[in-house]
Amino acid sequence: MSFFDALIDLSFKTDADGNTVFYPYGFWFKGRLVDDDKREAIKTFLVRFWVVQFGVILVGAIINNILILLAAPFLFLWYYRSIKRILKDTAIAGKK
Repeated sequence: MSFFDALIDLSFKTDADGNTVFYPYGFWFKGRLVDDDKREAIKTFLVRFWVVQFGVILVGAIINNILILLAAPFLFLWYYRSIKRILKDTAIAGKK
C-alpha cells in the first residue's frame, strides 16, 4: 500500500449496514454512499489529485511560494468539480 492509498482510505468508512461511505470534504460534512465502481473512480481521481497537489507544493517551495497561492484556487476548483461529477448519482449517508 502506498502513501497515497493510505491517505485516501481515510476518506472512506463502512457504516453499520456494511455500505461504503465516502466523505468528500472531511468527516465533519455529509458522507455519500458509494458502490465499488464509484469507489475505484474516486480513488483513481484522488491519487491523481494528490500527486498533482504535492507536485505543485514541491515546485512552489523550490521556485517561489507565490506559485502555491496562485495554484490553490485552481486545485480547489478541480477537486470540487471532479468530485461533484463523480458523486452526482449517489445518495447522502444517513448518519455522520
